[in-house]
Amino acid sequence: MKINKILCPIDFSKHNQIANEYASILASSTGAEIIYFHVTVPEAPYGAYGNIDPSDIMAKDMQRLRKVVPSVAGVSATWEVDFGPTAKRIVQFSNEHAVDLIVVGTHGRSGIDRVLMGSVAEAVVRKAKCPVLAIKPQASAFEPNAVPMESEVLNSGGESS
Repeated sequence: MKINKILCPIDFSKHNQIANEYASILASSTGAEIIYFHVTVPEAPYGAYGNIDPSDIMAKDMQRLRKVVPSVAGVSATWEVDFGPTAKRIVQFSNEHAVDLIVVGTHGRSGIDRVLMGSVAEAVVRKAKCPVLAIKPQASAFEPNAVPMESEVLNSGGESS
């Protein structure tokens, strides 16, 4: 499997930092591009915006999103902002843009908090067509040398799958 595009959904929480690390190291190791993707969620029910223009909110979110950059030098990245139900838009975007891998941070909620707040990461894992790497908040830093990449397997005399 060749990884060309890694989607890294960003909700501006502290949980995104470790997911960005994983996405950056994986992108550096595979030559993939990272697509940082934020979904603007309306604070009011749909259709109840009054004078609020969703495009204004999305423009502000894009300014914030552009501050998220790969943690590894030389990794290519793009930024996209969308509007709507978060998990649904992440899955739709990944399908529409031939994403090879989604790297998403989780909030680590359980019990009643998860029932009340829902789990975007869980919905993405269940509905995405491509593989999803869900990063728990307590995940340790990723060590890329611990995972052999295809080029290392080939150089050691192994065969590529």
